Amino acid sequence: ANPRASRTTPFIAKAEQVPFLNIATKVMIGANKLKDFTIDRKLEGYAIKVPVFSFDKFPNVDKNLGP
Repeated sequence: ANPRASRTTPFIAKAEQVPFLNIATKVMIGANKLKDFTIDRKLEGYAIKVPVFSFDKFPNVDKNLGP
């Protein structure tokens, strides 16, 4: 399994407002074929995935570097 995909795919699905994981699951179990789905993307603009570091877990760290 790709741990990166497990975080990126839900992010993209939420930004695009398309249930990609539900679609993929139905295709993988054979309930539907990919051509059975229409994907209307609704993203206007940009969706940016940014790391957030929890500086509270690290004592004596300059928290001005964090969000």
